[in-house]
Amino acid sequence: MLSRFILSAAVLTLTLPGAHGQSALVTPDWSDPAASRYLEKRNSGALPPSPLEEGLAEPSPQFSLPVLGLREGFAAAEPGLDPAGGFIDPLSMAPDVEWWPKCAATNAKPDFAADPNGTWYSATFNFGCITVVVAGDRNSDSQVPAELRDELSERRGDVASPLDEDDDPDSVLSVTYEIVRFNVPYVVTIECTKESASFCRNRSAHQVLLARLSILQGDPRP
Repeated sequence: MLSRFILSAAVLTLTLPGAHGQSALVTPDWSDPAASRYLEKRNSGALPPSPLEEGLAEPSPQFSLPVLGLREGFAAAEPGLDPAGGFIDPLSMAPDVEWWPKCAATNAKPDFAADPNGTWYSATFNFGCITVVVAGDRNSDSQVPAELRDELSERRGDVASPLDEDDDPDSVLSVTYEIVRFNVPYVVTIECTKESASFCRNRSAHQVLLARLSILQGDPRP
């Protein structure tokens, strides 16, 4: 249990911009099928424009990690409707036809924060009654034991942390997932209003959302 707690704390530390001090960088796995598809489409000019460019007040840095986010079309009821061909898990389970709440928009201009070197970012997508925040970070704290870094590099079950009101599990309005994709740790936070509260309690819907993240930008480099 203590090891699990330390590992969880390590993942959270990785996602706190400016909190790294002396750090090392994890190496993204650009050979992953989803990452390879992204690079092929980008290099051939078949990739739609990234919403990242609209979300940053200044020209975006050259990111050295897969920048995960949500493209227009992610909320489609049919799993085959992937206009950019960029879902990171296109073979995931088909969602219920009502998987995305009617009160939520299906596209959002993201607000981004990033470091100049392109090693971490945070993207906020406000869909009205649902807000999704995705953060990724290549920085790993130098004090994290080597064996835990090895654990972080492996694909494992996603860790979910629901936040409820007044310790009432039926009043969950926020859930945070600690995930590892492409050998990089990410944190995905879903925030709901009372109108969309059922979405924050629907783990199946969360899995569809995580599967429908797309790589918005990034490039293999040191």
